[in-house]
Amino acid sequence: RARRYYDLTGGLGRAALLMHEVKQLLKEGKVRKAKSRAFEAAEEFRPVFMQPEHMLSDEELMSFAEALVISGQVEEAIPVLEEVEQRSLKYHFLVGTCYKALGKKDDAIEAFRNAIKRYEYEQDLNSMVCLSFLNLSEILMQKKQYLSALTSLEVLLKNYPHKLDEDYPRYPLFVDDYVADDALFLTGIINLILDRFPDGIVSLLKTQRYYPDLEYGKIVASESEILIETMENKDWLFLDNLVNEFLDIYYEAHQLY
Repeated sequence: RARRYYDLTGGLGRAALLMHEVKQLLKEGKVRKAKSRAFEAAEEFRPVFMQPEHMLSDEELMSFAEALVISGQVEEAIPVLEEVEQRSLKYHFLVGTCYKALGKKDDAIEAFRNAIKRYEYEQDLNSMVCLSFLNLSEILMQKKQYLSALTSLEVLLKNYPHKLDEDYPRYPLFVDDYVADDALFLTGIINLILDRFPDGIVSLLKTQRYYPDLEYGKIVASESEILIETMENKDWLFLDNLVNEFLDIYYEAHQLY
């Protein structure tokens, strides 16, 4: 009954229009306005979802979850996603995103690995497999599982497009719509953490050489002379502070809204 009422009054139709606007606003980098519209969309979905037999489709449930994630209500997205019946690539990616934001690392790892496995059955039209590899690498790094994180990044760089699909899920937002510079940058940092200093510096300098106009190419460029001098002099102690500085920059850029 609640679903029929909302269909007749255009409630869910308005939610769909709002989410379309949200995605366009994120493409334009208008995050604050996108968050506001996402909140409005979530409020359109909520009354229908709260009914004992809400009849929301899987796509509508995932759209509701996206609205909650983008508007900063991540924890509320989990019970919404639990109602999804068809466990698709998008479903697993959303679950992983939520658990990662909530600091539930093991659950996030499982979800992103499940997303990656869906590549056998679904086309990765929106770069969600690619982004699952990147998210997986970040969490493995946080758990100090550096070799596994490196493997994940190497697979990403070798097998997936370096530019994200136009309609990739922008949570979080990538400044330049590329993922390769992020992955190569992290590869360099991990090698430095593992005391593979020449390999780490080379990976960082490659980030600048291959992607000079992208976000992390520019960040490395600001330190390139120091990195080259450090490698020539083998003054590895200096790198500890630089690794921490680079990680702070990276994690700040990759936070949810």
